[in-house]
Amino acid sequence: MTKSLMIAAIIVAALSGTALASYPPINYAKSRVDLARSCALLGSRGEGWGLDRQSGAYGCRNTENGNAVHCTAAGKCSDYSGDPRWKRIQVLQQGGKVQKQVL
Repeated sequence: MTKSLMIAAIIVAALSGTALASYPPINYAKSRVDLARSCALLGSRGEGWGLDRQSGAYGCRNTENGNAVHCTAAGKCSDYSGDPRWKRIQVLQQGGKVQKQVL
């Protein structure tokens, strides 16, 4: 009986971990000017779009890790977490090879 309960507990824990891993993006309001300032703080890693326009969608992406903020024309923004494999994926899409880093 104890073995059955242990197996059931492991299965429940594994299933709940999977459910927690896929959460929706956080929604909030951020002005075009505020996002432009935040994107500028990233320096060369920040890649903004639509920040210099008066209308339309806008956002900013961290080119180092893929984290991004995307905002609608109405100013409703969503955060998107980057994939830790972001840099490798980008290099492979460009047809290059990735050097392994030695620590």
